[in-house]
Amino acid sequence: MNESIIDLFEEHPDLTEAAIEAVAKLTSFVDLLTKYTDKYRADLKRKHSSSSGKSNSVLRKNDPDYPKPPLSSFFLFIESIREETDKLYPSMHMNERAVIWGQRWRALSEEDRKHFNELAENDRERHRYEMAIYEQKKKLKVEESGSNDSSSMECRHDVDEEEEQGENEVHKKVKREEASVSREKSSDDYEEGEEDYAIKEEYNDDNDEPYELATSEDENEE
Repeated sequence: MNESIIDLFEEHPDLTEAAIEAVAKLTSFVDLLTKYTDKYRADLKRKHSSSSGKSNSVLRKNDPDYPKPPLSSFFLFIESIREETDKLYPSMHMNERAVIWGQRWRALSEEDRKHFNELAENDRERHRYEMAIYEQKKKLKVEESGSNDSSSMECRHDVDEEEEQGENEVHKKVKREEASVSREKSSDDYEEGEEDYAIKEEYNDDNDEPYELATSEDENEE
């Protein structure tokens, strides 16, 4: 800024002392304004990088269905003149363009501002409508996910019951077979006992000596 003032003095050496004083005061004001503007921008940057702002930004980036936030009347005005200012000042810094946008916005009549205020209200209505649809879809997705999990658990429960019933049937079948084998064995033992008893009775009828069954030792001696 100081270099610009020096250039101004060199180009206009006939400037009066009053003009020089006015320029000096303006320079001090601009320097002070720049200082607070830089501080404001730094605070604004920290605010936008906060957790809430960051989460919304990440959400919009990761979720293509997340509704676009509404624009204010001022930003809608900027959108309407951006192409024009870009062509008029192609090499101008964005901050300098912002100054021009602000000046032109303040220069608008109430009637012209009313137009952009109406556009802003329409955009807010659009955002409320899209957010309602978005939240409804999000709720349905959560309910469907919960329903699928419940169905999966019920299906697994049915499978477990079928497996348990199958195991019970196998267990019962094994028990029945064991009981059948046990009964057959008892029946065979009983028949063998009856046969031995009949032989013993027949022998006693023919001989005076009592009948004794041959043991394994007697068989070996023979």
